[in-house]
Amino acid sequence: SSVAAWYMLKRGVELDYLFLNLGGCAHEYGALSCAKVLAERWSYGTRPRIHIVDLRPLMEHLHRSVKPNYWNLILRRLFYRAGELIAEREGYEALVTGEAVGQVSSQTLHNLVVASEAVRIPILRPLLGFDKEEIVRHARVVGTHDISAGVKEYCAVVPRHPVTRAPLERVREEEEKLPRDLLEKLVSERRTAGLLELEQEELEVLKWQIDEIPKDALVVDVRSPADYKSWHYPGAVNIPLAELPRRATELPKDRPIVLYCPVGYQSLDGVELLRRLGYEAYSFRGGVPSLRKYTERF
Repeated sequence: SSVAAWYMLKRGVELDYLFLNLGGCAHEYGALSCAKVLAERWSYGTRPRIHIVDLRPLMEHLHRSVKPNYWNLILRRLFYRAGELIAEREGYEALVTGEAVGQVSSQTLHNLVVASEAVRIPILRPLLGFDKEEIVRHARVVGTHDISAGVKEYCAVVPRHPVTRAPLERVREEEEKLPRDLLEKLVSERRTAGLLELEQEELEVLKWQIDEIPKDALVVDVRSPADYKSWHYPGAVNIPLAELPRRATELPKDRPIVLYCPVGYQSLDGVELLRRLGYEAYSFRGGVPSLRKYTERF
């Protein structure tokens, strides 16, 4: 949470950051962009770093082995453990999170207690009594609101009926179904970058963004059908992002594919998928607002 970090920075606490990647390159790009704002605008006299841990291999085991209504809570415990492992190796004294009581199922007071039992390191929660509107308002002050709003939340661990008062012993039983050493392996393979030294050009995902539509490109609107109906780029086809994995075969591989979304972050998820499948795919930088301006030029 950029707002939680901001509150700690206001009190003179030196921070480094941890990003646990569940959703791919677009999520990583959004996290790095938020962290760079904190580093450049609010980290006075320090040179903050970010640790990036790819948790997707562990997520596959979670989905296969753990009962869905325990996914969120066990994932939170895994987050804490990853943070504690890095803290032990790097000498950090505490974890800072953006949790607020009751905001989601894994943040009921009871579940926060159960989640915290997974580690011994102190967990600081400066936003514990905040509601979502307060956090959003502060994010505008910090300067990360628009970045965060553009990155869709990772929804693959949202069960229909999450447990809100989980018995600790049951949580431990479900955790035993996961590979014991995988988290430590993923943490040991983490990437670390200095945020002030990190140049935008170093982010691979930026190479997938374009500001003009190639003449022979097929343009794909990955928003909802309702949004597509309200306005779309002339000649664009509509394939909502959630449908793209099963409908990718409808797209040609002999011409560029340009995806666009509300502000340009969600479409990067689609670009990552299509590039893995062998397509020459791009995201229109800035999403619909930029694309509208581009269209008005012609």
